[in-house]
Amino acid sequence: MILDLCKTVKESDLYSVLILEKIFVHKWRHRINNLLSFLIFVAIALLIAPFVLEKFNSVNLDFLVYETLKIIGILLILLPLWLAVYLSELFFRSLYFKEKEESLIGFEVLKIFRDTRNNDLVESFLFSKAGGKIMSRCGIYGDKVQNFLAERKNKIIDKEISFDPQNIFTVKDLVLFLYENNQEFEDFLFRNGIREKQLVGSAEWIIRETELKKKKEQWWSRESLERVPCIGIGLAQGVTYTLGQFSVTISGYGGSIDKVSTAKTKEIVNNIETVLSRAREANVILVGEEGVGKIEVLQDFAKIITQRTTVPQLEHKIIVLFDSGLFISSVKEKQEFEQTFLKILKESVDAGNIILAIDKFADFLLNARKLGVEVLTLIDSYLASDRLQLIVLSDIDKFHQFLEQDPIVVRRFEKIIMEQPALEEAMIVLQEAARDLEHSYPVFFTYLALEEVITSADRYFTDGVIPDKAIDLAVELVSVLVKNDKYLVEKEDVFNLVRAKTNIPVGEIKEEERAGLVDMEDILHKRVIGQDEAIKVVSDAVRRARSGIQNSKRPMGTFLFIGSTGVGKTETAKALAEIFFKNEEAISRLDMSEYQGEDAVDKLIGSFENGRSGLLANILREKPYGVLLLDELEKASKGVHDLFLQIIDEGVFSDMKGKKVNARNVVLIATSNAGSDLIWKMSQNNVPYENFKKELVDTIIDRGIFKPEFLNRFDAVVTFQPLKSDELRQIAVLMLGGLRKRLKNQGIDLLINEVLVDYLMKQGSDPKFGARPMNRAIQDKVEIKIAKMLISGKIKNGSTVEFKEEDFT
Repeated sequence: MILDLCKTVKESDLYSVLILEKIFVHKWRHRINNLLSFLIFVAIALLIAPFVLEKFNSVNLDFLVYETLKIIGILLILLPLWLAVYLSELFFRSLYFKEKEESLIGFEVLKIFRDTRNNDLVESFLFSKAGGKIMSRCGIYGDKVQNFLAERKNKIIDKEISFDPQNIFTVKDLVLFLYENNQEFEDFLFRNGIREKQLVGSAEWIIRETELKKKKEQWWSRESLERVPCIGIGLAQGVTYTLGQFSVTISGYGGSIDKVSTAKTKEIVNNIETVLSRAREANVILVGEEGVGKIEVLQDFAKIITQRTTVPQLEHKIIVLFDSGLFISSVKEKQEFEQTFLKILKESVDAGNIILAIDKFADFLLNARKLGVEVLTLIDSYLASDRLQLIVLSDIDKFHQFLEQDPIVVRRFEKIIMEQPALEEAMIVLQEAARDLEHSYPVFFTYLALEEVITSADRYFTDGVIPDKAIDLAVELVSVLVKNDKYLVEKEDVFNLVRAKTNIPVGEIKEEERAGLVDMEDILHKRVIGQDEAIKVVSDAVRRARSGIQNSKRPMGTFLFIGSTGVGKTETAKALAEIFFKNEEAISRLDMSEYQGEDAVDKLIGSFENGRSGLLANILREKPYGVLLLDELEKASKGVHDLFLQIIDEGVFSDMKGKKVNARNVVLIATSNAGSDLIWKMSQNNVPYENFKKELVDTIIDRGIFKPEFLNRFDAVVTFQPLKSDELRQIAVLMLGGLRKRLKNQGIDLLINEVLVDYLMKQGSDPKFGARPMNRAIQDKVEIKIAKMLISGKIKNGSTVEFKEEDFT
């Protein structure tokens, strides 16, 4: 390595504390200091105990008087030891906590440089405390590391490390340098499923943990001292007796120093600060989904007030959260409501330093309305003045439904939308939650596990928002693992939980499943006769979805099945549901002939005007995983076609309330009879499908059935061919097999012979209408005969039914 690591360490401002840390590590200094402090306290207590207790004529401790010299001797030994340890710790802190101000290279990196032997920086990193933590979060430890170090060949990196004078060179920069300049190290990480993103993410996680630990130790810092409430702060405001009965204070004091505010949260806090610093109409309505963190934003806002980093107009203010639910349950009449609430507002104004916050504001207004109170009209004078600052919270649905159009809300409040944070910011919040879970349970999260928790929560769970639903998933995951005596949380554990909750096959493909995916065409052909092209297209789509390479922002697969009735379109959809989602019932079916009118789209997504929810929105919320079958799509209105064009493109749509509905976890299959006359004609003339596929699509477009851009959005437009005679015969055997299975549940066997199959072919074989006539023939001719036999007693439990030619004459 070109860089002289030894020289770099010696020239560092932190060299002296590095030597101290090498000889007498901080952890042991801290423990010994605590032990010595305790022993000194005990010694002093023993010295003064006889004199204190003598005044109260209590326990006789005269024997301690005779041991006074010994205790003093011990104390004189302990004091210099304690002083030496304490002064060494002060010396360490004097430089260690100035690292960011004066150092070019971070302390943890310098420790790695200090311990590097033979310029083998990779080995030094892996054996360091920081490196060990990073690798553990990556799920790499123990023998994996030892084997890698033993097997590698190139130990020295022939590239100089460059330092940026404007930024400290941290452990993150070091791992990036090693990753980019040591191919063996990169390959080692790759074999263990770690790419640059995961390595850097793990390093950033450990750096944040280290910084938080330093903050906790640095109790004399301004940030730590500001968390201690001022003496008499409660006396600095007026009496708010009535308000105090129905509220809690959101304080910037106390709490946890561990909480990390994301960039998005800081932006929202700044926006709130700007609005509340107005001369008048300083009112905010904070709109966001449940679980997005609205209360947490208020806590962050209270924190900047406490730290005196807010504008002068808001200094010394406190945020008081009004419990509207408790208030509503406490008042019984309109007059009592108005008098009490106006008294609360007056107390808030007279106090002079209160910012009033009301959660679930729309519910509060609606409940008040039941008592005949129009809250907004009641408080309008306060909202218009400079006397009161108000923050109200609402979820998106109720804001659009009840607040958005209200003239007082529009005029007096500044709307701030709080959107779901980006996954990268949500990851930081999830890491905080993981740390709390690790403190509460004997578990350890790998970075890959948390990454998959975020991805899976966003991809597969439609209710709630990130990071809230990711934290819920992590909590449930820990509960399952601890119950099963597993304490290392890995990526595969997340997959197992997602599979159990959704029936969606995710994660590593096991041997049994792999065989099924490879032979999927054969498996589908056990239920669907013929239709080789359809089976191949669907099988390829399933393999693509299962491998995880499909676009995660679209449905898992989208197909348009074109063909006449009874040729296997619906049966293919059912077979797909059974194979991919392990349940034939995982299919939702919509008859698109019911969606032809002007209100067709409203029927599907809901109508805001009449408050009616949409059938499609309800289906996807109740059954978000499975096959969505749109039967006879050509009969739906053009507006419905446009709706599904958006769904196929983006995997989401908005319901009547403007709330997103997720369709990314379904396989969308539309069926259509469009062009079936052309398909029949071509099949009769034995024209190969490849030769008339383009003509078929052009015909459908020319007839105005579907727009070309709509057809092009599907993963595949699949043509179902008319069934041939031998294929219909195979279908007859399959259908009779289904009847036989139902009869066996009643203890009766059905013999499927040539006589029965020939009869069905004669009665129900119609290539133009597919297998539908055959299904009716089984019901009308075969099932009715068996039913009569059962009722008459000719057959009973244990009987075998065998039909002969004379039975059908």
